[in-house]
Amino acid sequence: MTSGSIMYMAVGEMYTSQGFNVVAPNLRGFGGSSGSVAMGYLESLDVYDWIKDLNENYSRYGVTKAPETIVVHGMSLGAATTLQLATNPDIAAAQGAPYTKNLTQLHVKGFVDDCGYTSMTGIITGMLTMGDMTQITSMLGSLGIDEAEFMKEFSQLTEKLNIEGFEKFNFS
Repeated sequence: MTSGSIMYMAVGEMYTSQGFNVVAPNLRGFGGSSGSVAMGYLESLDVYDWIKDLNENYSRYGVTKAPETIVVHGMSLGAATTLQLATNPDIAAAQGAPYTKNLTQLHVKGFVDDCGYTSMTGIITGMLTMGDMTQITSMLGSLGIDEAEFMKEFSQLTEKLNIEGFEKFNFS
């Protein structure tokens, strides 16, 4: 739950000190941006749009020529976003709108996955065991999933599979 400016201070300065330009956007629902967190998928499509815009409208970003090398660096949810961008088959195919160019054509040369999550189930389980429904409510809402129905099914599944740790959690 951070912002592009904080991420810039964490890793962006390392890049600028070596002569690179850095774009550190606020992902959906972060840093005062609108939208709800979508666990990386929709955010990866946003990053594609930013990369495409950077190539086509580079002067808007304060640079005098189009980029020759772009490295996408993501941390935590941003890392999951980065991996989803890198492995999206529709973007790789680039056979028409909205993906008119693949990442190679947009000068993306590499990806840094810095502490990305490996399991959506693990993320949800972690949120539930902490008893903090704020993040999970936001995530479910952004995906169009009915919270009450999800919690009912999740409770039934954990009980059926005899998964410990959720017996005392209030699913209502």
